Amino acid sequence: MPSRSQVRPRTSARSLLGGVLLSAALLYVTRDLTVPVCVLYAVIVVSTVLTARAYIAQDRAVLRADEQQRRADILASPRPTDGVTALRYGDPDERVGHADREAVLELLGERYATGHLTADEHEARATEATQARTRSQLAHVLRNLP
Repeated sequence: MPSRSQVRPRTSARSLLGGVLLSAALLYVTRDLTVPVCVLYAVIVVSTVLTARAYIAQDRAVLRADEQQRRADILASPRPTDGVTALRYGDPDERVGHADREAVLELLGERYATGHLTADEHEARATEATQARTRSQLAHVLRNLP
């Protein structure tokens, strides 16, 4: 299915509206509502409605395809499986191990060395990291850190 930018309509909404207005003007001018004019008016209106519905269905199909592709791209995108960034993915109630805690403690040490944390903040967060049992508790230790 082509993307929205590749779809080029054969006629615009303005020309469809023009067809309806032209047929209404033709009907107004004849006033006597002869059978051929009524048939012509009905054909123009029906074809305009069907064409408009086809364009709407085509637009919806393109939007659905774009949304499905966007979701597939999100699901296929690589996610970190190691280190501190992996804490943000997965179940927040999942238990963490020593390696996860050590990675967070190492990151806290780096942030303390660069001046992002004071000594008191580093000590408090390090204590919190060693006592963390779940991903959400460990991720909370890293709050507001670059």
